[in-house]
Amino acid sequence: MPCNAMKYKLTDNTRIVDGHTLYQIKALEFTGIPSGALGGWLETPYNLDQKGNCWVYQGACVYGDACVTGSAEIFGNAQVYGHAQVREKASVHGNARVYNHATVHGRAEITGTSEISGEAYITDQAFLRDAIVKDHGVVHEFARVLGGSVIKIGIAGSFARVTQQLTTQARVLTGLNWTVTILDKHMQIGCKCRTFQAWKMMTDSDIDEMHPDALEFWTQYKDILLALCDSQGGGV
Repeated sequence: MPCNAMKYKLTDNTRIVDGHTLYQIKALEFTGIPSGALGGWLETPYNLDQKGNCWVYQGACVYGDACVTGSAEIFGNAQVYGHAQVREKASVHGNARVYNHATVHGRAEITGTSEISGEAYITDQAFLRDAIVKDHGVVHEFARVLGGSVIKIGIAGSFARVTQQLTTQARVLTGLNWTVTILDKHMQIGCKCRTFQAWKMMTDSDIDEMHPDALEFWTQYKDILLALCDSQGGGV
Protein backbone atom coordinates (compact mmCIF):
# COMPACT_ATOMS: atom_id res chain seq x y z
CA MET A 1 0.00 0.00 0.00
CA PRO A 2 1.50 3.41 -0.95
CA CYS A 3 2.58 5.42 2.07
CA ASN A 4 -0.07 8.10 1.52
CA ALA A 5 -2.92 5.74 0.62
CA MET A 6 -5.95 5.35 2.84
CA LYS A 7 -6.67 1.80 3.93
CA TYR A 8 -10.21 2.52 5.14
CA LYS A 9 -12.93 5.13 5.15
CA LEU A 10 -15.80 5.98 7.45
CA THR A 11 -19.19 4.92 6.11
CA ASP A 12 -22.59 6.48 6.75
CA ASN A 13 -23.50 3.61 9.08
CA THR A 14 -23.71 4.99 12.60
CA ARG A 15 -24.35 3.88 16.15
CA ILE A 16 -24.39 5.69 19.49
CA VAL A 17 -22.11 4.44 22.27
CA ASP A 18 -22.00 6.29 25.59
CA GLY A 19 -23.22 9.46 23.89
CA HIS A 20 -20.61 9.25 21.10
CA THR A 21 -21.63 8.88 17.46
CA LEU A 22 -19.52 6.16 15.89
CA TYR A 23 -19.13 5.35 12.19
CA GLN A 24 -18.54 1.93 10.76
CA ILE A 25 -15.37 1.62 8.68
CA LYS A 26 -14.92 0.01 5.27
CA ALA A 27 -11.63 -1.40 3.99
CA LEU A 28 -10.17 0.19 0.86
CA GLU A 29 -6.71 -1.02 -0.04
CA PHE A 30 -5.36 -3.03 2.86
CA THR A 31 -3.30 -6.23 3.01
CA GLY A 32 -5.26 -9.02 4.68
CA ILE A 33 -8.65 -7.29 4.58
CA PRO A 34 -10.73 -7.59 1.38
CA SER A 35 -11.54 -4.28 -0.27
CA GLY A 36 -15.07 -3.27 0.64
CA ALA A 37 -15.18 -5.37 3.83
CA LEU A 38 -16.89 -3.66 6.74
CA GLY A 39 -14.99 -3.29 9.95
CA GLY A 40 -15.69 -1.92 13.40
CA TRP A 41 -16.73 1.47 14.67
CA LEU A 42 -14.77 4.71 15.12
CA GLU A 43 -15.68 8.20 16.24
CA THR A 44 -13.04 9.88 14.05
CA PRO A 45 -10.23 8.78 11.70
CA TYR A 46 -7.80 9.61 14.54
CA ASN A 47 -8.95 6.45 16.32
CA LEU A 48 -7.33 4.08 13.79
CA ASP A 49 -4.05 4.82 12.06
CA GLN A 50 -4.18 4.70 8.26
CA LYS A 51 -0.66 3.29 8.30
CA GLY A 52 0.46 -0.15 9.44
CA ASN A 53 -1.66 -3.30 9.74
CA CYS A 54 -3.77 -2.22 12.71
CA TRP A 55 -7.47 -2.90 12.35
CA VAL A 56 -10.77 -2.68 14.20
CA TYR A 57 -13.09 -5.55 13.32
CA GLN A 58 -16.88 -5.69 13.23
CA GLY A 59 -18.42 -5.39 16.67
CA ALA A 60 -15.48 -3.53 18.22
CA CYS A 61 -15.48 0.22 18.99
CA VAL A 62 -12.76 2.84 19.37
CA TYR A 63 -13.75 6.39 20.30
CA GLY A 64 -12.91 9.53 22.21
CA ASP A 65 -9.22 10.32 21.88
CA ALA A 66 -8.20 6.64 21.91
CA CYS A 67 -5.82 5.52 19.19
CA VAL A 68 -4.96 2.14 17.63
CA THR A 69 -1.67 1.96 15.70
CA GLY A 70 1.02 -0.41 14.45
CA SER A 71 -0.31 -3.93 13.91
CA ALA A 72 -2.73 -3.88 16.85
CA GLU A 73 -6.13 -5.53 16.50
CA ILE A 74 -9.42 -4.79 18.24
CA PHE A 75 -12.20 -7.31 17.73
CA GLY A 76 -15.14 -9.09 19.31
CA ASN A 77 -17.15 -6.66 21.42
CA ALA A 78 -14.08 -4.88 22.76
CA GLN A 79 -14.06 -1.12 23.35
CA VAL A 80 -11.10 1.25 23.50
CA TYR A 81 -11.86 4.84 24.49
CA GLY A 82 -10.85 7.87 26.51
CA HIS A 83 -7.17 8.56 25.84
CA ALA A 84 -6.16 4.91 25.70
CA GLN A 85 -3.55 3.61 23.25
CA VAL A 86 -3.27 0.14 21.74
CA ARG A 87 -0.26 -0.30 19.52
CA GLU A 88 2.44 -2.56 18.07
CA LYS A 89 1.09 -6.15 17.93
CA ALA A 90 -1.25 -5.99 20.90
CA SER A 91 -4.81 -7.32 20.71
CA VAL A 92 -7.95 -6.47 22.65
CA HIS A 93 -10.99 -8.68 22.19
CA GLY A 94 -13.89 -10.43 23.88
CA ASN A 95 -15.80 -7.93 26.01
CA ALA A 96 -12.64 -6.19 27.20
CA ARG A 97 -12.48 -2.45 27.87
CA VAL A 98 -9.36 -0.26 27.68
CA TYR A 99 -9.86 3.37 28.66
CA ASN A 100 -8.64 6.50 30.50
CA HIS A 101 -4.91 6.83 29.77
CA ALA A 102 -4.17 3.10 29.70
CA THR A 103 -1.60 1.75 27.25
CA VAL A 104 -1.49 -1.74 25.75
CA HIS A 105 1.35 -2.63 23.43
CA GLY A 106 4.03 -5.19 22.57
CA ARG A 107 2.30 -8.53 21.96
CA ALA A 108 0.02 -8.19 24.96
CA GLU A 109 -3.44 -9.78 24.76
CA ILE A 110 -6.48 -8.51 26.66
CA THR A 111 -9.63 -10.61 26.57
CA GLY A 112 -12.71 -11.76 28.45
CA THR A 113 -14.28 -9.05 30.58
CA SER A 114 -10.96 -7.39 31.42
CA GLU A 115 -10.92 -3.66 32.22
CA ILE A 116 -7.69 -1.72 31.78
CA SER A 117 -7.91 1.86 33.00
CA GLY A 118 -6.22 4.74 34.76
CA GLU A 119 -2.58 4.89 33.68
CA ALA A 120 -2.24 1.11 33.53
CA TYR A 121 0.56 -0.18 31.32
CA ILE A 122 0.35 -3.61 29.68
CA THR A 123 3.21 -4.75 27.47
CA ASP A 124 5.48 -7.54 26.21
CA GLN A 125 3.62 -10.87 25.99
CA ALA A 126 1.35 -10.35 28.98
CA PHE A 127 -2.01 -12.13 28.85
CA LEU A 128 -5.05 -10.85 30.76
CA ARG A 129 -8.44 -12.52 30.94
CA ASP A 130 -11.33 -11.28 33.11
CA ALA A 131 -8.85 -9.07 34.99
CA ILE A 132 -8.87 -5.49 36.22
CA VAL A 133 -5.72 -3.38 35.99
CA LYS A 134 -6.08 0.28 36.94
CA ASP A 135 -4.39 3.31 38.45
CA HIS A 136 -0.66 2.68 37.94
CA GLY A 137 -0.77 -1.08 37.51
CA VAL A 138 1.86 -2.64 35.24
CA VAL A 139 1.74 -6.09 33.66
CA HIS A 140 4.63 -7.12 31.47
CA GLU A 141 6.96 -9.86 30.24
CA PHE A 142 5.09 -13.22 30.21
CA ALA A 143 2.78 -12.50 33.13
CA ARG A 144 -0.74 -13.96 33.13
CA VAL A 145 -3.47 -12.16 35.06
CA LEU A 146 -6.68 -14.16 35.25
CA GLY A 147 -10.16 -14.55 36.63
CA GLY A 148 -11.23 -11.54 38.67
CA SER A 149 -7.72 -10.41 39.60
CA VAL A 150 -7.30 -6.74 40.49
CA ILE A 151 -4.01 -4.85 40.12
CA LYS A 152 -4.06 -1.22 41.22
CA ILE A 153 -0.48 -0.12 41.72
CA GLY A 154 1.34 -3.42 41.52
CA ILE A 155 3.68 -4.88 38.95
CA ALA A 156 3.31 -8.39 37.58
CA GLY A 157 6.19 -9.54 35.45
CA SER A 158 8.35 -12.40 34.20
CA PHE A 159 6.23 -15.60 34.27
CA ALA A 160 4.06 -14.44 37.17
CA ARG A 161 0.54 -15.86 37.32
CA VAL A 162 -1.84 -13.59 39.25
CA THR A 163 -5.22 -14.93 40.33
CA GLN A 164 -5.94 -12.69 43.32
CA GLN A 165 -6.30 -9.05 44.24
CA LEU A 166 -3.05 -7.13 44.16
CA THR A 167 -3.28 -3.67 45.69
CA THR A 168 0.28 -3.00 46.83
CA GLN A 169 3.52 -2.87 44.91
CA ALA A 170 4.53 -6.41 43.99
CA ARG A 171 8.12 -7.51 44.32
CA VAL A 172 9.45 -9.53 41.42
CA LEU A 173 12.83 -11.21 41.82
CA THR A 174 14.50 -12.50 38.68
CA GLY A 175 17.87 -14.07 37.98
CA LEU A 176 17.31 -16.94 40.42
CA ASN A 177 16.54 -20.57 39.57
CA TRP A 178 12.89 -19.51 39.46
CA THR A 179 11.26 -16.10 39.27
CA VAL A 180 9.78 -15.08 42.62
CA THR A 181 6.74 -12.79 42.77
CA ILE A 182 5.61 -11.53 46.18
CA LEU A 183 2.05 -10.19 46.18
CA ASP A 184 -0.24 -8.93 48.94
CA LYS A 185 -0.59 -12.20 50.83
CA HIS A 186 0.88 -14.74 48.43
CA MET A 187 4.31 -15.63 47.14
CA GLN A 188 4.81 -17.38 43.82
CA ILE A 189 8.03 -19.28 43.13
CA GLY A 190 8.09 -20.53 39.57
CA CYS A 191 4.60 -21.95 39.05
CA LYS A 192 3.94 -22.62 42.76
CA CYS A 193 1.79 -19.99 44.45
CA ARG A 194 1.04 -20.24 48.19
CA THR A 195 0.04 -17.91 51.00
CA PHE A 196 2.86 -16.51 53.10
CA GLN A 197 1.71 -18.68 55.99
CA ALA A 198 1.65 -21.80 53.82
CA TRP A 199 5.26 -21.22 52.74
CA LYS A 200 6.29 -20.78 56.38
CA MET A 201 4.68 -24.10 57.29
CA MET A 202 6.41 -26.02 54.47
CA THR A 203 8.69 -28.83 55.64
CA ASP A 204 11.88 -29.81 53.84
CA SER A 205 10.03 -32.88 52.61
CA ASP A 206 7.25 -30.73 51.14
CA ILE A 207 9.77 -28.57 49.33
CA ASP A 208 11.82 -31.52 48.09
CA GLU A 209 8.75 -33.00 46.38
CA MET A 210 8.31 -29.90 44.23
CA HIS A 211 11.49 -30.20 42.16
CA PRO A 212 14.90 -31.96 42.43
CA ASP A 213 16.60 -28.58 42.99
CA ALA A 214 13.87 -27.03 45.14
CA LEU A 215 15.28 -27.90 48.57
CA GLU A 216 18.72 -26.48 47.78
CA PHE A 217 17.05 -23.29 46.51
CA TRP A 218 14.78 -23.05 49.58
CA THR A 219 17.64 -23.64 52.01
CA GLN A 220 19.64 -20.85 50.39
CA TYR A 221 16.89 -18.24 50.02
CA LYS A 222 14.19 -19.16 52.58
CA ASP A 223 15.10 -16.62 55.27
CA ILE A 224 15.43 -13.77 52.76
CA LEU A 225 12.18 -14.58 50.97
CA LEU A 226 10.15 -14.96 54.17
CA ALA A 227 11.54 -11.67 55.46
CA LEU A 228 10.40 -10.01 52.24
CA CYS A 229 6.97 -11.59 52.69
CA ASP A 230 6.76 -10.18 56.23
CA SER A 231 7.66 -6.70 55.03
CA GLN A 232 5.23 -6.95 52.11
CA GLY A 233 2.24 -8.22 54.05
CA GLY A 234 2.99 -7.05 57.52
CA GLY A 235 3.80 -10.53 58.75
CA VAL A 236 0.49 -12.02 57.52
